[in-house]
Amino acid sequence: MSNLNIFSQSWNENVFEGRNKEYGAYQLRQENPKTTLKALFFGTLACASLVSIPIISNMLTNKDSAGGIFCPHVLPPAVYVNLGDKPKIEPEKAIGTIPEPEKSSEKQVKHTTPTITDNQTTPQDVATIDPNKNIKTGDSDNPGDDQGAVALGNSSPDGKGTEPTFGNTGNSTDNGDGIFINAGLQSSPEFPGGIKNFLALVGKNFRLPEIGEKATMKVFVYFVVEKDGTLTNIKVIRDPGYGLGAEAIRVLKSIKTKWKPGIQNDKPVRTAYNLPITVEIKN
Repeated sequence: MSNLNIFSQSWNENVFEGRNKEYGAYQLRQENPKTTLKALFFGTLACASLVSIPIISNMLTNKDSAGGIFCPHVLPPAVYVNLGDKPKIEPEKAIGTIPEPEKSSEKQVKHTTPTITDNQTTPQDVATIDPNKNIKTGDSDNPGDDQGAVALGNSSPDGKGTEPTFGNTGNSTDNGDGIFINAGLQSSPEFPGGIKNFLALVGKNFRLPEIGEKATMKVFVYFVVEKDGTLTNIKVIRDPGYGLGAEAIRVLKSIKTKWKPGIQNDKPVRTAYNLPITVEIKN
């Protein structure tokens, strides 16, 4: 057994003696030496080609570069700017100040259009007007002056008048149940911890609708902070739809924490409040 060589021709003859030598295994063993040499040759040739191609390419590139013409990069001529004389900036002309409204015996309430604001700020208060009272709207608040001229745009005869007041005063005929706005109050209503805490509480309890798309909408609500700090007369001023207005009313009614009421003449008063609620819906 020590002299047995499985790669010798005699071993193949002994194995396939008396058998069909046309069988594939016999042919493979017969051609094995030739196949091995071919594989070694072509494998060596392929490796040599892979190694020589980059070398030959670099040699040709260097040869072309050596025979080319070198063109130095020429910088454009420098441009000098004199910064010594600075242009004089003329001061802007002062814009004329808006004249204060003239004193008039006719009471006027400032009409303000609600504007979209950031959640962290309080929009300008919108005055509430009783339709049963004969009060006109204008671009400013004018409580009226019994000593002033009739509301025809003329000044008073003596050119004088009392300063305008806001809310309830000692001379007011209000019975104490009127609704005030923030402007001119001695102390505005305040939620415990500030308006940020109130907005955070609203956002925590707000149920977002399923509309199937990403959107950012704003709901403008109006309510009255009563003398005891509770919220009443909750209404939606601007409703973008999708049930957001009804949800805003539900959330505000569910908040039981009382506000610090507005103060006028050292007494708590009913105060109107406007609040924008930003709703961001993400898929």
